[in-house]
Amino acid sequence: MMKLFAQRSSWASSLITGITGWLGTLAIGSLILSQQNTIGSICLLSLAGGTVQVLLLRMLFFRLNMHKHLVYGALWGGISGSMLFFAALPIMPELAAHAILWSGFFVFNGINIGGYLSYFHIDDNKIRQEAHTAGQRTDYGRDAHWLEPVAFGVFAYLAGCLPISLETGVMVLLTGAFSGVVAAGFSHFSPDSWKSSPWKLGIMILAMGSLQGLLSGSLFISIADDILAPWYLAGITGGILTYATTLIRGKALAKRYGPE
Repeated sequence: MMKLFAQRSSWASSLITGITGWLGTLAIGSLILSQQNTIGSICLLSLAGGTVQVLLLRMLFFRLNMHKHLVYGALWGGISGSMLFFAALPIMPELAAHAILWSGFFVFNGINIGGYLSYFHIDDNKIRQEAHTAGQRTDYGRDAHWLEPVAFGVFAYLAGCLPISLETGVMVLLTGAFSGVVAAGFSHFSPDSWKSSPWKLGIMILAMGSLQGLLSGSLFISIADDILAPWYLAGITGGILTYATTLIRGKALAKRYGPE
């Protein structure tokens, strides 16, 4: 199943990127604004919005020059994100209560998704060209494992928060998935030499995990009654576990495939 998503620029991977981004954005936005948006409406809008945005951007990918630079992807992602905000109002009318903030969330997430689509295409194309030049079969190596930190974040935050209701559990799950994406970005762009050093690896795990955990944990203040751990402890635990699994896995992949 994971082979289907090994190529980050494939249509399947693009859809996962878009839908996951919208799920995380809508869940985190609801927590920030303490809005009791239903899980059903969040999932429906994320599935519809993520699919529509990705299909639109992928079909117009080359016409919009998104294959040239991630700036083009971010630009058109932001524009399409703003369009989705107005299209979403009939589905989630509660967005109108904080229209300016929600429109900002939509644009921000659109920028991220568009940027990711461009970056994944450019980077995967570079890998294919290098393999072709060397007369080798295309192997995406460690980049084929790009989705793993999402799962790490999900389990880390569920373990840290211990939610006692289904709806709260889903919100925690989505927050963990989004945190996993951030941890994946940090792992991808941080030097492999840092991960190979035990003390540097430990500092990164504790520092980044605690910082991101404290920030994400503050999102749980409005649902603190539905998680067993205090919000700050839940966030820090989830953050540290997310970075520990992501960075240690990154270290193992670097050893297996070699430095990037």
